[in-house]
Amino acid sequence: RRLANKCFRRLFCLPEEIIGRIMAVFYLSVNKPKTIIISFMNHSICLDVGGTNIRGALFQGDDIQPINLQKIPTQQNGQNVEERICDLISSIWPKNGSVDGIALAAPGFVDSENGMVIRAVNIPGWEYLALKNILEEKFNHPVFIENDARLAALGEYRFGTGIGHHDLI
Repeated sequence: RRLANKCFRRLFCLPEEIIGRIMAVFYLSVNKPKTIIISFMNHSICLDVGGTNIRGALFQGDDIQPINLQKIPTQQNGQNVEERICDLISSIWPKNGSVDGIALAAPGFVDSENGMVIRAVNIPGWEYLALKNILEEKFNHPVFIENDARLAALGEYRFGTGIGHHDLI
C-alpha cells in the first residue's frame, strides 16, 4: 500500500481552497483491483464502483487504514446502483457525522468537472448520470468523481512503477 501526498488539481478539477486538504491513497494488491481513495483532515468516505462489486471505506484523517471497509454487490434485489451506493455510504457513515467529503472512482467515461458519468458499459442505465449531484443532494457533503482507470494510472505514476519516470504508458 502506498500513500500519495497530493492530487493533481486538473485531474480532479477541484477548487483551490480544497486542494491543500486532499491526499490520495493508492491501494494495490495482487488479487484486487486498484483503488484510489481521497482522504481529508477528519473523516472521508471513499468508494470504488465496479460492474460486480462496490467497495466503500471510511477513513479518519491521513490514516491509510480504514476504520470501516465494506464490499457489496453492485446489483441486487432490483435496486438501482445509485441506491446501493447511497445505502453503502449510509452504512459506513461515522457516528459523529463529521465527514469532509466523499470520493468515488467510477467506471467508464466520466466528466469529473461536472461529476457526471457519461457512460459506463458495465452498469446498465449509467448514461449521462449526474452522480455527483445525486450524492451531494442526498448527503449534503462535497463529492468528487473520477474515472477509475485514470485514478489507478495516477497512483501508479506517482507511487508505483512510474516513480522517477516522465511518461507512463
